[in-house]
Parts: sequence; structure tokens; C-alpha cells
Amino acid sequence: MLTGLDTTAGYERCLTLGRLGLCFRFQGQTEVAATYYQQELDELEELEQSKSVLRERSIVYTSLADVLTDMGRYADAQAVYEQSLAIKNGDQRGEAVVQGQLGNLALFQGKLAEARYFAINEPSHEAIYLHQLGMKYQIAKQWEAAEKAYRKSANIEEAQGNLSGAIQTWIHLGILMQTMDKLVDAEQWYRKAIIAI
Repeated sequence: MLTGLDTTAGYERCLTLGRLGLCFRFQGQTEVAATYYQQELDELEELEQSKSVLRERSIVYTSLADVLTDMGRYADAQAVYEQSLAIKNGDQRGEAVVQGQLGNLALFQGKLAEARYFAINEPSHEAIYLHQLGMKYQIAKQWEAAEKAYRKSANIEEAQGNLSGAIQTWIHLGILMQTMDKLVDAEQWYRKAIIAI
């Protein structure tokens, strides 16, 4: 793909580098993906910093941080997420997504007390973050907090008509109730999921 493009930095070449990074990330080749994302960032720096270039830089910072998170390089990922935030320029949705990623990063590190939860005024994303938060609380054996997060997530998914998301969360609630030895409650959640399927 790159051979058909000019070798000097250009917007289309940068987008291609980002797409290659994404392809390698989905193949599980995180080191290669990180290299392409970093190359795109380096080349974007050489361009005039127009609104579209700044937007792309912010997106690539977030993509690079996601890959660094996949690699377990949490401190590096946090620094890169913060670089992404620094150039969001009033993109409230973008800022909220990155803030959510920072919250998830804290959860991945087991820093539940420090984990930040950010509602981003998009119910589908909020439901996902709540579900992930429930999973982290469940791993930490904080049963009540996990139940509360799962219930909120399920309520949002159900209200939005996202049945598959709600079913996943109901199953997790069933597992959680079973772990807490609340077998009647567990059965109710499992039945709710089965009926919906």
C-alpha cells in the first residue's frame, strides 16, 4: 500500500500508516502496530497543523495508547492518552472517550480506588464502561459494587434496545449471584437471558 504513495510525508500517506497500524493490531502484532502509529505521528508533525491533521493526531495518539495498553505498558499508555487529550480542542466526545480509556487503564492496573468513571453522554459507551467496571469489581471480589455497575449497564442496554448487550450483562449478573451464593437471584438472571435469546 505504501509503495503506491509518495515517500514524503503527506496526509494520505499518514492515513495509510494508521490503517496499517490498525491491521497489525487486529492481527495481534502490537509491536508492529505501535511502530506504524509512531511513524504516522512523526509524519503528521511535519504537516501543516490544520484541523483535520490535529484531529488525526489525536486519533493516532489514542490508537497508540490502546496498543501500549495491550502490551502492558501502562505508564507509557497513560502518557500517550494525555497527549491525545492535550490536542482534542473542544471535541467533547473525543475527550470523554479518552477519559474513559484512562479510567479503564486504571482498572487494568487494579487501581480501583483511582479508577475514573466518565459518563460520555452516549448511553451505549456508558453501558460498556459500566459493564467493564463491573467485571473489574468482580475480579477484586467487591461483589456489591460489581452488582451495582452491572445493573446500571443492563438497564441502559435494555432501555436502548441493545438486547445482545443486555443479555451479556444479565449472564454476568447470574455468574456474580452464583458466586455470592444467591442461587435464586442467579437463576432469575440466567432465565431472563435465556428467554431473551
